[in-house]
Amino acid sequence: MALEKVCYEILRTVKDKGGETTVEEIEKTLNLDHSAVMRNLLSLEQKNLVQTFELRKSFYGLTEEGKKYVEEGLPERNVVKTVVSLGGKASLKEIVEHAGIPEDLANIAIGWIVRKGWGQILREDETVKIEAKTIPEEGEDEKLLHKIFVETEVTSEELNPEQVSLIGELKRRKLVSEKVFSIRIVKLTEVGLAQLEKEVEVKPEVEVTALTSELIVSGKWREVKFKEYNVTATPPVTYPGKKHFYLEFL
Repeated sequence: MALEKVCYEILRTVKDKGGETTVEEIEKTLNLDHSAVMRNLLSLEQKNLVQTFELRKSFYGLTEEGKKYVEEGLPERNVVKTVVSLGGKASLKEIVEHAGIPEDLANIAIGWIVRKGWGQILREDETVKIEAKTIPEEGEDEKLLHKIFVETEVTSEELNPEQVSLIGELKRRKLVSEKVFSIRIVKLTEVGLAQLEKEVEVKPEVEVTALTSELIVSGKWREVKFKEYNVTATPPVTYPGKKHFYLEFL
């Protein structure tokens, strides 16, 4: 099975990259445009010389609100600090006054406090109060927010299963944003490797219009492709000038 030069070069590039690489890397290595690479990859895939598949990669960064909470603390942490400073119990009104946050945000924070086990809701004398005895250690969600803050962004591959779950939670809280990129991966098959091992590099075909003595003597006529002559093609139009009057006289 003879390969065209570009197909051969693509196979060689994939092999040199360890048997697996990206379409983008092939384009840069061979200085080819995207359409040319994809066209030849389709041909190679049809011959089972390579396999291609799409890999989705997520990048996570902090929203403006997320950055604010890294610097100032999550609302639930600030509420717990306020409650502890007030003796371990405080009403919603007291929390709003001392923590300096809106009531709706205080209510959301209280929900997270209960959910995280940082405190509990009590009812005393017809008044709902929040009880929190100690300031908790830094939570895993806070650690993850700080990590993203320091590194600017992290990829899905850098996260463990627990962090992946936390990322979903932080996205719902609009503290983390996600950018998804699709990367086309090219993998050399056993058939493709065997084809390369034959070490038969197909030289680029040079198309010529005429057989010259130089081609015959050098033997290069074996390496070129002769352009087919189209007998139905319209010949070029010529526009002869008018004869000089002296030539007409002669």
